[in-house]
Amino acid sequence: MKSKYPFRPIIKYIPSRYENLQDWQKRNQDLVYDFKNGYCRQEHKELFIGAIKNVIKDKQEEWVVCFVPASTGDRHFERYNELADYIWKQTRCEADPMLIMREFNQVPIHTKGRQGQLEDVKFKEDFDYHKNFIVIDDLITTGTSFRTIGDLLMERGALSVQGIIFAMTIHPNLPQRKSNHIIKRTMIRDK
Repeated sequence: MKSKYPFRPIIKYIPSRYENLQDWQKRNQDLVYDFKNGYCRQEHKELFIGAIKNVIKDKQEEWVVCFVPASTGDRHFERYNELADYIWKQTRCEADPMLIMREFNQVPIHTKGRQGQLEDVKFKEDFDYHKNFIVIDDLITTGTSFRTIGDLLMERGALSVQGIIFAMTIHPNLPQRKSNHIIKRTMIRDK
C-alpha cells in the first residue's frame, strides 16, 4: 500500500535503551540528540540539502520547505532557523521556519517518552498554501506528527506533501512492530 505522503528518512536511529551498539549507531544517536536539542551541525545541514535536492531536482520555485513544530518555540527556532537559512542559500528553495508553529510549549518527547499531539499548531495566516511542500521533521517513529502536518497542509490547499525526516526509529532484535510496518510502507525507496 502506498502512503499519501511519501517521506525519506536520512539516517536510522536506535533508541538509547538498547545496549551494545556499533559505533555508527552511537554516532547516529548523538546526531539525533544534538539536532533535537537545537544544535544544527554542518553535517546535519549537508544531509538535509542532499535529500532536498533529490526531491526538488531543478524546480526549486515549485517547492516550499516547512518544519514539523518542535516542542517549544525556543527549541523550534534553535533547531530550524539556521537550517532554513542554509536551505535557501544552497537551493534557492523557499524555507520558512515560522510557517507552522505551536501555540503552547510542550514537554519534549525525548524527555517524556511520548509524542504530544499537534492540536495546538498554528499556520501563518498570510501565506499562499497552493504549493508543493517538503516537510522536515527530526525523528519519525509512528509517523503521526508527519501525517497530521501533511493533512493540515492539504486542508489549506497544498498541491503535494513529501517528508524529509532526519532519523527513523528502528528497533533491533524485536519482532516486526505495527509502527515499523507502517513506516516501511511509507518510505520512498530509491530506484
